[in-house]
Amino acid sequence: MSKPRKNEFSKVIATRRLIAQNIRGRKSEIMVRISKPVSEKHYYRCCYTLEGLSKEIESACGEDAVQALELGLKKIGRDLDHLQKAKKLKITWLGMHHSFPEVKISTIFPSKKLNQYLKKVDHLTKLIKANRSIPKI
Repeated sequence: MSKPRKNEFSKVIATRRLIAQNIRGRKSEIMVRISKPVSEKHYYRCCYTLEGLSKEIESACGEDAVQALELGLKKIGRDLDHLQKAKKLKITWLGMHHSFPEVKISTIFPSKKLNQYLKKVDHLTKLIKANRSIPKI
């Protein structure tokens, strides 16, 4: 699974305008754009952009289109939370928290399965970096 290219950003199915405020009070706009999940060889990919924070096209993958979209929303939330901390921003939607889901790995996997999951993630990350195909799990 490689990074998505511009031509892979399919039809935009959803947008959300967020406001980022820095510690000096300066505000800027972040436009979240989410594309329609597309079928790849063995999975579905949902691309998104955080215009105003990054020029990169990001993506999340799932077994089907719904899972790719769900994981994309969670990944957007994680990215926004990370950027808030790293850049000391307050990111809001309609004056409230940005409203994308917060991801806590402990809520997804019971602690007994966490090590097993993390080993699979490490393995898949190595395959992705080596630009190989992803095996079915």
